[in-house]
Parts: sequence; C-alpha cells; structure tokens
Amino acid sequence: MTSSDSGSLVIDSLAAGGRSDTPWWQRSFWVVTEGAVAAVLLIAGGLTALQTAAIVSALPFAIIILISMFGMWRALRIEGHRNQSLDQNNKLPPHLLKPSAWRERIDYMTDKPTRDKVLNYIKEVVMPSMMEVSSKFAETGWTTEVNYDAANNRAVLELQRGDDVEFWYEVRLSEHEAPDYYTESSADTLPQEHYHRAEVYLRRGGQTYDLYGYKSESVINDIIDQFEKYLHFLNVSPDSLPWRMQAHDDAITLEQGSVLDK
Repeated sequence: MTSSDSGSLVIDSLAAGGRSDTPWWQRSFWVVTEGAVAAVLLIAGGLTALQTAAIVSALPFAIIILISMFGMWRALRIEGHRNQSLDQNNKLPPHLLKPSAWRERIDYMTDKPTRDKVLNYIKEVVMPSMMEVSSKFAETGWTTEVNYDAANNRAVLELQRGDDVEFWYEVRLSEHEAPDYYTESSADTLPQEHYHRAEVYLRRGGQTYDLYGYKSESVINDIIDQFEKYLHFLNVSPDSLPWRMQAHDDAITLEQGSVLDK
C-alpha cells in the first residue's frame, strides 16, 4: 500500500508539471486509476501478469538511462580534458591594469551600458579587431572568416585548417537585469532596469566574461589567448576521445534570442 500511495503521488506531481499542491480530486483520480489497473492485472493473470507489465513498461526507461549514462561519461571526459588544458581566469583587460588607469578601472566596474552602446562597441571595436586577426592568419595559410550576425547581434571569427582544427570566437550581445544599487533613481536620471554585455562565446559555450571596455589591442590579445588555449586543448587530448569537433550550427537557438528581439 505504501508503494502504491507513493507511486500515485509521484504520478500526480509529474502530471501537474512538478507541482505538489494539486487538488484532492486529481490525487484521488490517480490513486483510483493505479488501483484499478493493478486489480485488472491481478484478475487477468495474477502476480505474474503484474510483474510482466512492470518489466515491460520499465524497459523504455532503461534504454533512456543507458543513453544518459553514455552522455554523462562523454561529458565528464570532455570536461576533464578541458580542465586539464585550460586555465581560464577572467582578469581585467591588460590596458586597465596600468597603474595610471585607475579611473578607467572604476568606469569599467560601475558602467552598466545600454543596448545601443554595446552594439556600437561590437561593430566599431570588436569587428575591426577580428578583421585584423583574420588578415594575419590568412597570410599564414589559414582559412578565415569574419561575420556579423545582425539577427542575433553577434560578431563571429572562424579559423580553420584542415578537418581537425576549427576555432570559433564569438562576441554576443546579452541582456541582464541591473542590480538594485544601479536601478535606484537619482534626481536627474531615470532608473535603468537592464544593462547589456558583450560576452565571449567559444564553440563549447559562453565564457562568462564581458569584453565591453576592452580596447582593440586587448580584444586581439584575448582572441589569441583563447586560440592558444584551444590548440593546447587539442594537443593534450588523445586521439581516442569519443567525439569530433562538429561544425557550429548557425541556426542554433540562442539562449537569449527571444529577449534581444524585443
């Protein structure tokens, strides 16, 4: 009885989208339904039929669990090599580390730029920096491409050599809620509910740091730093790794696309 009661409670919660405060009639429905199914199986074939039905219904979930186990093993192995090869630290940009740049450092920490300011920064600073890097790599025989995706507000640099080395560096506009101290209005300004960042994304996801405020030389150095880490990652990864780098899908749904399109 305890197992049946617990099972009915779980089914009821799943059917309600995870809610636990479901109405009494809904809980009663699942209790009666589960009891009726068990009674029919017992009458039709006894305990053997009930056990067979339980095994058959659990088989699809067992297959899903096996697939999930493989995915978990694959993800942990990739993450292990990534942690071994990449020592990522989100430092201030080099041009802000000069002793004489303390005023710029304060601006960097307190500025919460608007959407238009970040978009202009991506177009006027990031894109030309990517073009310079692309031009230099093209001189050395690399296949390069720089694009600006206006629909998703992002600038993308691709470096490729053969089938194995394919580097992707992207700077994307992202929107965030402004902290409480920033939304407090003053006598001559209105509160700003959101601020925007120029975040860096690589092939394996976002890097959780903001480029806004970097000068062109610092953007170029950041691209080269990430490329160097990527090459090191490939060097320490054995040939037996269970994946190959796949081409990035331009049609991928951006996490914040629905927000930025508004």
